Amino acid sequence: MTRPGIKCPQCGNVNDLGRVFCSKCGSRLDLSKVSTRILARGMQKPHDSMYRLLRNLLLLALIAALCLLLWPAGLVGDTGTVKEARQFAAKIAAIQRAQQAGLYVFEVATEREVNAYIAEILKQNKNISQSEGMRMGIEAITVRVEPLPKGLTVVILANWGPVRLSYEVTGVPVVKQGLFYLDVQSARWGHLPLPGPAGQWVSQRVANVFSQMRRERKMLDQLGRFDVGDGRIRLVTKRT
Repeated sequence: MTRPGIKCPQCGNVNDLGRVFCSKCGSRLDLSKVSTRILARGMQKPHDSMYRLLRNLLLLALIAALCLLLWPAGLVGDTGTVKEARQFAAKIAAIQRAQQAGLYVFEVATEREVNAYIAEILKQNKNISQSEGMRMGIEAITVRVEPLPKGLTVVILANWGPVRLSYEVTGVPVVKQGLFYLDVQSARWGHLPLPGPAGQWVSQRVANVFSQMRRERKMLDQLGRFDVGDGRIRLVTKRT
């Protein structure tokens, strides 16, 4: 491939683009015979191409992040039957009776029971949605009991108009000062991992959804301890 340049009319030397005088004989170069496109390439500054490269890379990174954001994650955990949902409902009722009586008891629930119970709640309450300005219809919520020390993974699949989104939070369940929450270890929006404050933002979205399950939320806030492991969740009332 011929190197682009400006040929000297006196000595025939091909000069680099951007030169006005020949680098060999010093004669003035005839720029009138050089195309505008070639001259533009000669006038181009080296950092211009680097700027365009960085701009294109940034644009590709933003597009990739958006694709990951809008690509919903799959649901997690095993979901049980309606019978298992009723079993968990009975355990919640037993804990609430114990809380009212000031008794120290515990109930052990399986991952299947919890997910089946949540599925039944969503069927019965179509109005559960995310608040704070972004109204989203909740399509599904599932929980997976993780090996310690991770605790629980919660995935929420939601519809925002025609767009499907998902939130995923993994953390250790904590009951502290009368409040139940997840001590977040990792979070994703769609398939996009979110660090630090962004992960806390997703965790808050998940908490907003569960806060609308008032009966269950009240029971969780009054627990003394919430243990997880071996695919099971252990709900322990406070000691009086």
